[in-house]
Amino acid sequence: MSYRPHPPLQPNQFPTSAVLERPRWLFLYARKLCSVAILLTPSVGLAADPVTTSDFPGPSQYFGLARVVAPPGKPVRFAQLLEYHCANGSCPDSDLFVANGDRLVTGAPQGNRIHVWFRRDGKYLRGWLPAANVRRLPFSHHSASDKWDGTWTVGDVRKIIITSDATSSALSVSAHAEWHGGINGEVTHTGDVQGKAIPNGNRLVIRDGSLPEDCVLELELVDEFLGAQDNMHCGGMNVGFSDVYTRDARARSALK
Repeated sequence: MSYRPHPPLQPNQFPTSAVLERPRWLFLYARKLCSVAILLTPSVGLAADPVTTSDFPGPSQYFGLARVVAPPGKPVRFAQLLEYHCANGSCPDSDLFVANGDRLVTGAPQGNRIHVWFRRDGKYLRGWLPAANVRRLPFSHHSASDKWDGTWTVGDVRKIIITSDATSSALSVSAHAEWHGGINGEVTHTGDVQGKAIPNGNRLVIRDGSLPEDCVLELELVDEFLGAQDNMHCGGMNVGFSDVYTRDARARSALK
């Protein structure tokens, strides 16, 4: 699956947060900005390659659930569309919208707009929607262990498999992500995360150590969606797990 940026990101379009006052997150945020700039540079022919970084403002406390509010039958266009993909490989402009009742995962607000992810039926949209068309919804912050179970994916470039343990409250996580670059996509960098932890409500953190350079993967269950953020230390260059995932309907149980 190939995500298409539409249009290129600019640094001042990223949401901000007081969380970024911490030096560690400032460093990681700047690194993500540089990665996005490299990925979307037209001169190197990467516009059609999977975008494997995200502009989460900081820790995943910003994930929320919402629905689109609009007059019935009236499409809601993005104030700025950052990424899109359609199951048939082609996304005509006439299909790049959301409609009344569509469920969204929300990120940070910025002025009169809010950062959202739309994931359904093979259509993936990420960008800024007018805040007036987004109504926040409540969601469970105390999810049962079996609600995490499954194979969660973002196309073919990211996969997170979560398995609950019937004998304990721990969840096992096995994740894989890829970044494809180069002139013709001939360069592939990968990342893998393996671990087990006990969730805290609807949040789960997998750590590969206690040092700043060790991998940290944060997961947040938002009803039928799984939000993820890593610290960009979980794989090769430009490899990241940060995104919003949906359960794979094919229920694949192992990494390929």
